[in-house]
Amino acid sequence: MITYDAIRKVMMDERNSTKLTELPENFFAEVMAYLESKAKLRQNKEDAWEFESAKRLVQDILEIREKKVVNLALYHVRSGISPGKLTNEEKELFDSVVESAKTFQKRMKETLSGRREKLVLIAMLDDVPEFMGTDMKSHGPFKKGDMVTLPEETAEFLISKGLGQRVSGEEPGRAGENREEDEAEKREQEPEDAGKQGPVDEQEPGDENQTRAKEHDEASSASEGIPPAGSNPDERSL
Repeated sequence: MITYDAIRKVMMDERNSTKLTELPENFFAEVMAYLESKAKLRQNKEDAWEFESAKRLVQDILEIREKKVVNLALYHVRSGISPGKLTNEEKELFDSVVESAKTFQKRMKETLSGRREKLVLIAMLDDVPEFMGTDMKSHGPFKKGDMVTLPEETAEFLISKGLGQRVSGEEPGRAGENREEDEAEKREQEPEDAGKQGPVDEQEPGDENQTRAKEHDEASSASEGIPPAGSNPDERSL
C-alpha cells in the first residue's frame, strides 16, 4: 500500500517539474485505499493529522496536473504534438480542451474572414433539454414540433441523432436580404434605362416665336382681303 511519504514525493516532483510527471502504477486507486484506511483510524491526533494532510497533498497533485493537461491540450492544437501518459480522467479533459480550442479557432477564422455563419431551419422531432452546441453556445430547451433556427453544424448533429428534421426552403434570414438586393438593383437600373430613351423633341423658343408671328400676319391679311404670302394670284380671282 502507498504511504504518506510516497504521496508527498509525487506532489513535490509534480510541483518542481514543468512537464507532466509519470505517476506510479495505479497511483490514484492506491491513494483512495490509503485515505479510506486512515479515515477509520482518526481516533488519535497523529492519524487525524496524517489523513487531512494527505488529502491536501492529493488535491495539490490534481490541481497541478490539471493545469498542465490544459496547457498540453492547447499546445497540441498548435503543434500536433501528443502528450505523454495520462490517466483516463486526464485523457477526457485533454480531448475536451482540444475539441473546444479547435472549434474556437474555426469560429475566429470565419469571423476575421467576414464569412457569415450559415443557419438552418429544422423541425424538432422530440423534446430536447438545454445543451451546448458545436458553436460552444447554449441552445434549447426545445419541445417536439418547435421550428428552430440553428447553426448548420449544430442542426446537422441533432438531425443525425434523429431529434430534428431539416425544413426545405430558403435559408432563414436570406429572403429579406434578397428582396433588398433586388430593390437596390432595380433602383440602380432606372437611371440607365432613362439614359437609353431617345431625346424628346422640343421646339426652340425662337421657332415658337416665328410661328406665332406668321399666324398673326395671316390673320391680319385675311381680314384686309390680302392673300397670304406664297399663295397663287390666279386663285384670288376664283
